[in-house]
Amino acid sequence: MSALADRGRAEPARRGGLRISYAALKRGALWLLTASSGLALIEPSPYEVVFLLAVFVFAITGIRFSQKLLPLALLLLLYNIGGTFS
Repeated sequence: MSALADRGRAEPARRGGLRISYAALKRGALWLLTASSGLALIEPSPYEVVFLLAVFVFAITGIRFSQKLLPLALLLLLYNIGGTFS
C-alpha cells in the first residue's frame, strides 16, 4: 500500500510504560529473600529486612494458603519481627 492510502487509518492507542504482574512481583520478593538469606555480615541480617519487605509485598498483592497453616505463619512472622528488633 502507498503512504497516502494508510493516512486515513487510525492506529490503536498503545499504552506505554512498564507493566509488572503481581505474580512477577511475588516471585521477585521471594527470590530476593532467598538470595539474601546466605549473607550475614551485619546484624540485623539483610534477609530480616527483606522478609518484612516480602510480607509487605504479599500483603498488598494478596496471599492464599490453607487455614491450617495460619498459626504457623503467624508464629514465624512474630519470630522474624522479634529477631529484627532484638
